[in-house]
Amino acid sequence: MSQIELRRNKAPQLNRRSFLAGAGVCLSLPLLEAMLPGGKTAFAQSFTPGRMLVFFTGNGCHMQTFTPGSAGAFTDGFRGATSLNPLRDIWADVTTIKGLHNDPMRGQTGDHGKGSGAFMTCAAVEKNRISSHTTMDVIAARQIASQTKFANLHLGLEQVGSGFPDNGYSAAYMGNISWENATTPVPKEIDPQRLFNRIFGGDLPTNPGGVDPAAINKSVLDAIWADVDRLERKLGVNDREKLQGYVSGVRELEKKISGSGQGGQASSACAKPNIGSNGNYARNSRLMNDLMVMAFTCDLTRVISYAFSNGMSGRVYSNLGIGGGHHNISHHGGRESNYVELRAIDTYHMEEFADLCKKLKAQVDVQGQSLLDSCMVLYSSEIADGNTHSHYDLPVVLVGKGNGKIRPGRHMTTSSGKMADLFVAMMQHVGANVTSFGNSTGPLNLA
Repeated sequence: MSQIELRRNKAPQLNRRSFLAGAGVCLSLPLLEAMLPGGKTAFAQSFTPGRMLVFFTGNGCHMQTFTPGSAGAFTDGFRGATSLNPLRDIWADVTTIKGLHNDPMRGQTGDHGKGSGAFMTCAAVEKNRISSHTTMDVIAARQIASQTKFANLHLGLEQVGSGFPDNGYSAAYMGNISWENATTPVPKEIDPQRLFNRIFGGDLPTNPGGVDPAAINKSVLDAIWADVDRLERKLGVNDREKLQGYVSGVRELEKKISGSGQGGQASSACAKPNIGSNGNYARNSRLMNDLMVMAFTCDLTRVISYAFSNGMSGRVYSNLGIGGGHHNISHHGGRESNYVELRAIDTYHMEEFADLCKKLKAQVDVQGQSLLDSCMVLYSSEIADGNTHSHYDLPVVLVGKGNGKIRPGRHMTTSSGKMADLFVAMMQHVGANVTSFGNSTGPLNLA
């Protein structure tokens, strides 16, 4: 990374790792025309970076209202898959896939533990001890690590549990979907404030003891405003507008993170949000969405794994007026009362996923195209039906065009039968030289 050099009466000399700095804070920039050696055309002739994001939810889905009734193009809704309705506004970017299984997840007991542990490895995990495998996001990220500030990000909303709660299968499997190796998960960030600080590189203090109160309350933008002003006066019209919009977005996000929600008062910009077991998951979900979009916009990473909920999650969705835990409700026993609550939870999950995808679609890259066009954004779970713990026909929704590798706007069926084949296609999309993975037989054809 290099700080911006500004020369009198000349355009700034920017590379794609440029940033603004001040008072120990670094603000990464979105891709600007000034960063391209020959302008937009030259960039388009090289490549548009591929990006992938895995959005994981625990406990499966109410599959009867999650899977479209027949293969083919979407023309008017999702053909009975009412849980997907939050995606209607971007249906042309949506691909649903039937026929993908994860055989290493199967077994008689411990389906949540095995399912979560094998979700992104497509290889069986062991019980009564922690023994997993390197996940597909880490394999891909290692090959392209030099191109971005962060090789990959592993995010979530729920804390990781302890012990071996699922028939001898570790809570670590259910609380982490990204693994460096057999025994080490990638650290999962569940605190929006800490993620904000990481993204902007200036790790503002989260413990204000002994720190000047004026410094604690200082905004990230306040710290680098002089550099923003200097750069803005040197940029062309298009870049200036993009920089202004970006800075405004950072300011709004900072306000959202720092807001206490108490009578409109705001806490310190460095205050750590309460995201423990009684935390505000609904609020933090939207913050995480904004931060993930920011990370892709600034090309800080091209690989994100996000556990919206843990495997076998017992989260209580009080924001939906539901009093029971999700895992217990997922064991529906065929009761309509449980189906009603499952459909409500599924729809809410999809609303949060849709919010993320719509924000990616609204973000315009330097070529004037939607950022979503360069993405493969996957929604799935460790099981299909929660009552049977089925690992066949997993819920799979893929959003984005994958730089033209995907023909979206349809429900497709595949005879592949292997989730690993989809993962190979996703790894290749971000530039990894991978031809096989887990029990894959090759990349899934999405065209």
